[in-house]
Amino acid sequence: MYHIVICDDDEMFVQYMKKLILNCRIPEEEITISVYYTGEDLIREIAAADQVSVIRFLLQSPAVYT
Repeated sequence: MYHIVICDDDEMFVQYMKKLILNCRIPEEEITISVYYTGEDLIREIAAADQVSVIRFLLQSPAVYT
């Protein structure tokens, strides 16, 4: 079982990534995809999660570097 988390504020990109993941020859019943549009929501959820297989971060916000 794979629990894949996508965190990005671009909804079109999130949909694109979900489509790519679901087209990967892994049976759909073995994949759980969670989507977060803010880093704060992602961090809160990961703290409570059992296991996450993949995390994809795109850090471009100036606030991240301060």
